[in-house]
Amino acid sequence: MEWSRRNIWCVILLTCLVFWVMLLVGLNAVA
Repeated sequence: MEWSRRNIWCVILLTCLVFWVMLLVGLNAVA
């Protein structure tokens, strides 16, 4: 149980991180 929950949190954090990186890169490309 613990491991599956941690894995879910890791996936969520990685997804958010990738999303922010893509957003910043997109803004820099536009600017």
